[in-house]
Amino acid sequence: MTGEDAAARWDRWADEDDYLFGTRAPEPAADFLAALAGAGPGLDLGAGTGRVPRALAERGVPMTAVEISPAMAARLRRECAGLSVAVEEADMASFTLQDRFSVISSVNGSLFSLLTQQAQASCFQAAAAHLRPDGAFVVHAFVPWIIAQHPAVALRHLSETHVDLSVLRHDAAAQRVTFQEIRLQDAGLRLLPVDIRYAWPAELDLMARQAGLHLSARYGDFDRQPYTGASQRHVSVYTAH
Repeated sequence: MTGEDAAARWDRWADEDDYLFGTRAPEPAADFLAALAGAGPGLDLGAGTGRVPRALAERGVPMTAVEISPAMAARLRRECAGLSVAVEEADMASFTLQDRFSVISSVNGSLFSLLTQQAQASCFQAAAAHLRPDGAFVVHAFVPWIIAQHPAVALRHLSETHVDLSVLRHDAAAQRVTFQEIRLQDAGLRLLPVDIRYAWPAELDLMARQAGLHLSARYGDFDRQPYTGASQRHVSVYTAH
């Protein structure tokens, strides 16, 4: 999938981003990242409609948000109007910015929207190149074992006016998951596709080392609970020292 294809696909989610992450309050992520950022600045990759950079800017951290989808970026600008949030329309695998950052973040599995190992490794390299010497790259994502717990077809919502279905196809060999969110309403049918390539934490650690970073901490979530074999998510902090 080209960058243009990815942008067009995520454009379709510009009015539905909260459907993906609406139950995940941005405050825990913002509190965690703000503690690392200090006075900033911070950079959020695959920022969507800006829930996390907005929450960080409200905490006094100047932010830049990288988003490949023009429609998402447009909504991000509206949502963050009046706050210290600069928006860059760019591919998170190959961005080039003038600033260097105290904290760079990829939250809610945004790294997995890059569909090849090479692209994900390139994101680590780009992040490392944009970190200040004492900065941190924070990756927040699900742990792949939970994919096996997700049914191939799931009913998300049922009412007299509409039905929401989630359909999943998992290719374990390619580490790829394709979702289709299906909306059936009186007005018609709407399809919202999601395609990801997941990686286990150990694979991410190798990408980090190849980029000159190393794992300095890993938690089960932003509340700093221990990361264990039962954890469904991880927050991994990578630094240069």
